[in-house]
Amino acid sequence: MFNVTVVFTQHQSDGMCNSDELLKILWSLHPDVIFEEIKDAVYDQVYAQQSRSKLESTAIQLYLLTKVAEHIPVDTFPCSDAYYRNTNHLLDIIGKNLSKSEGLTHAFNQLAYHVPKGGFPFLNSDPYDTLMDNLENEEKRILAELADDRLLQIAQQRIEVNSKRDEEMIDNIYKYGEKHPFQTGALLIGAGHRRSFKSKLDKIVPRYGVEIKWHFLK
Repeated sequence: MFNVTVVFTQHQSDGMCNSDELLKILWSLHPDVIFEEIKDAVYDQVYAQQSRSKLESTAIQLYLLTKVAEHIPVDTFPCSDAYYRNTNHLLDIIGKNLSKSEGLTHAFNQLAYHVPKGGFPFLNSDPYDTLMDNLENEEKRILAELADDRLLQIAQQRIEVNSKRDEEMIDNIYKYGEKHPFQTGALLIGAGHRRSFKSKLDKIVPRYGVEIKWHFLK
């Protein structure tokens, strides 16, 4: 049986949510393989070309200076340029309506307060999920009020794509374990995936002849 600890993170530093704190978490877990939510193209830019950086990449690079471990990108579900344009358009519209929603403003303010103070323990907690539930409920209310079928379609597509990304990341980890036995793994993935990802793992069954015991950062 393999062990994988899921660490929900974010891609930019903010207060206690930073590369140094993530590095401490990696040291405590001692993974011999690190799975990362990152697209192949971005992986090349970050680690090969070194033309950009992420919170996670800095921590991973420092960890690999002290310990031999495999580093595997697992976010391989294909997303088109049109998907990213549509999603950015959706988020732009929601942002422009931020001032019209007291609930949405409150949820954003709560995130802006708790993430830098609470760091990774907060991103990996139930209170974070509650805030994200509130945020999404307010976004849905705004979209319903705008009554724009195209925006509603984009929002639904975003949910479906993220769900498929989660499933493919899980599948990729099992496929890796089928060919490359390991003892301890760590998955670094954006906290926005937490609710969907945990829901999928609650119903997970072994596949490819591989049994993984999943853990979550406390």
